[in-house]
Amino acid sequence: MKVLLTGSSKGIGFKIAQDLIIEGHDMALHYNKNKSSIESLLKEKKSKSFSVQADLSSKSQIKKLIEDTIKKFSFPDCIEMFFINSCCI
Repeated sequence: MKVLLTGSSKGIGFKIAQDLIIEGHDMALHYNKNKSSIESLLKEKKSKSFSVQADLSSKSQIKKLIEDTIKKFSFPDCIEMFFINSCCI
């Protein structure tokens, strides 16, 4: 399955990314600023998965995130979004 996973650079999103890659899914792994953890995961687990950067508070960057994902492996079968709204902490 092809999955776009936002918030995949740390926490629950990162753990889910690890699990889905191990299960053999192709992943578009979104990050905003923390690319290093995703790049380490991609080097460790050989797959067709890739990282993609975007600031999800920007409509234009969200659009670019989707466009970049579609360019790499067509439209994803699944989109999972993980984020923390800091105003609720």
